[in-house]
Amino acid sequence: MDVLYIVGRDSLHDDIELRWSLRSLAQYAKGIGRVIVAGYPPAWLSDAVVRIPVLDRSDGYKHHNILAAIMAAFEAKDAAGNYLVADEVLYSSDDHFLARPCDLDDYPFYFKAELLPRANDYRREPTAYQKSLIRTRKLLEAAGLEPRNWSGHRNTHLSRRDVPKVKELLALGERLGLGRFGYEPTCLFMAARAAREAVTPVMLPDLKMESQFTLPRILPPLDYRFIDANAAIREFGLSRVSGTTWHGKPATPLQVFRLAAPLLPEFADTAKLLYCDIDVEFRSPKFIEALAYDFPGEVAMMTDNPQFGARRQGLIKTLNPAADTMSYYNSGVMVMNLPKIRANHPHLADDLPRWMDLCVQHRLSCIDQDIINAFFETSPLPQAFNTMPRHYVGGPAHIVHYASGDKLSGVYPPPHLADMVPWPDSPCEVAAPSPVENPAILFCVDSSPQARAWLHHALCTLAKVAPPGLKVYIATDSPYTAAMPPAFSIGDGVFNCPEFLEFMERNYSTPCRYER
Repeated sequence: MDVLYIVGRDSLHDDIELRWSLRSLAQYAKGIGRVIVAGYPPAWLSDAVVRIPVLDRSDGYKHHNILAAIMAAFEAKDAAGNYLVADEVLYSSDDHFLARPCDLDDYPFYFKAELLPRANDYRREPTAYQKSLIRTRKLLEAAGLEPRNWSGHRNTHLSRRDVPKVKELLALGERLGLGRFGYEPTCLFMAARAAREAVTPVMLPDLKMESQFTLPRILPPLDYRFIDANAAIREFGLSRVSGTTWHGKPATPLQVFRLAAPLLPEFADTAKLLYCDIDVEFRSPKFIEALAYDFPGEVAMMTDNPQFGARRQGLIKTLNPAADTMSYYNSGVMVMNLPKIRANHPHLADDLPRWMDLCVQHRLSCIDQDIINAFFETSPLPQAFNTMPRHYVGGPAHIVHYASGDKLSGVYPPPHLADMVPWPDSPCEVAAPSPVENPAILFCVDSSPQARAWLHHALCTLAKVAPPGLKVYIATDSPYTAAMPPAFSIGDGVFNCPEFLEFMERNYSTPCRYER
């Protein structure tokens, strides 16, 4: 199969991304045909690469230029009138990399989310790229095509057969006056393809590396019990949330998986379960006292930031008019009384999909948290077990929860947030015995390297303070391995990350046949 690269001009890093990408292709790709570089091919490419110069459009908008370059590449011909690009290609940006052996003829049709976002899915003003996704959804819906989000940062199948339909879509966009932000190219091509032939889509979370790049490592010593989440996702309809967004990003079933915990056979004999988000840090052996905390409700959670809670209370009433909205709770750290939940919700397996449908219908963004606040009997949990740096007011902090949006800046955990909560004066050398029998903790994580890096940090801190006998359950929709993902892409932030640069130099330092 041919591979088509679209390369822009004025690389900030002398096109080192393209060198690495071509080296990864030469190292791991099977069944590779020609390599074509359209746009601004650098001078160092060898004669093994087909070059198709394409000038940027005058408006300078990135996705206009990418789409124009793809269309121009499919239409380019040699002196004999033959197309320079095959009818079927694997499209790649210069910052896409293979990390494992891969047969290009069997490369999956990866997609990112069931639906592209809408404008009000974002809590802040959308970026130019996010606006292109919003406009792509408007255009596809206007054309009666499926607005699936195919924009994950990875290689994508493209076909010349879909060029006429893409041209029709662009003409429709002009008639509708959809504006200057353009459209996401792969979503247009794949929507056209899905309309004319059956494809088997494979959902894969976004695999774009930023400054949080962390290599997979051996897990610290704990009693791990891995849960294959896929069966429960199917049985309880958890994939319903894929049509919504989570803080501006597509929601995934793993973000609501905790709701199904009372129904899982793994927890049939568990009285109380401690659930924690992956963006937590364990600072004291006293965290385990959360499981011994006596509370009257079905779940115990910390009261959320009052300003944020006030905004959610009205939404909770739309889910359940009888809900008590005196307080709004954060579910990032939660103690679940599983027998009481099962007793009070005998039809939970049927209720879960119904509740999620209500959230999707009202386009709520905190689905798991909103469902718990609306339909479960809640009790307050002390701040010590869910200490959020932005709202820390002093006192002990057994579990620190990096819940603010700026946790995504810099390394994990961000020092500017971690330093807001003081560490204990004297480190605890020995973990305290558990105050309950069969203590258990649950994490839920998808396959993205960033998410697993955050969880790895949480597990490293947990291993230092965990009591003997603690069972650590990790629910995931893909194997939890110490291997790189099959493919990934990068953002500019990784060039400030020595660990990433060392990894790339170690794995992609040898020149390949596509370089002079």
